Amino acid sequence: MVLPQLYRTWHWRQDHLELFDLSTALQKNNTDFYAWLGVEPTATTAEISKAHRQLVLKLHPETSAEPAEKFEITNKVAYMLRTPQLRSVYNDILQQGHLPFFKGVFYYYTRYKLVCMGILICVAVTLLDYLKAWEKYFTEKITIEQFILNAKSMAQKMSAKHASAKTHKSFIDLGDRTLNCEITEAKEIFILNEKNERVPLTVAHILPMPSIWDTLLMRIPKKYMFP
Repeated sequence: MVLPQLYRTWHWRQDHLELFDLSTALQKNNTDFYAWLGVEPTATTAEISKAHRQLVLKLHPETSAEPAEKFEITNKVAYMLRTPQLRSVYNDILQQGHLPFFKGVFYYYTRYKLVCMGILICVAVTLLDYLKAWEKYFTEKITIEQFILNAKSMAQKMSAKHASAKTHKSFIDLGDRTLNCEITEAKEIFILNEKNERVPLTVAHILPMPSIWDTLLMRIPKKYMFP
């Protein structure tokens, strides 16, 4: 259901967006396009044109005391009902009982430009931060993989004095942090996590993969909403 709706919004023109605005305005007055012209929803184009001509004569600003806005609305309503594509969209609105949930990016951008610009900037900053996190991850991953190979190689070359012990405790200096580790009698290396649990010395246990929730703009609401 979502993809077909997005596909439809891609083809909507300015006329469609004006239709949504006009439909919303008339709904507030508990009326619709057909009731405004005084025709049935099944009216033909000829019947709509006839009703339009009769109504504009009554509402023309030069001969009527009615607000000029009513004259403009009448012209717009008639135009939309005489245009097959617009009438089809409007009939769908009447059938569903509400406007489309998503009216297209252009609709929201033209009406809430500052809000949309703010959202786009936030998305761009978040994606940039996320990409930088992945770049840092792959750079550190190469370093840590080499470090693990060296650590395992050194464990295999442990002196007989150290090897005589069932478990040898040491530490691994990663530059920005130090990990406590244990080297077993079988020359296997384990690190101690924050819960003091023994886990194998692997990249996954040392370097977590980047998450979109760890980007700057995501950390701010996360900090205050989920302390």
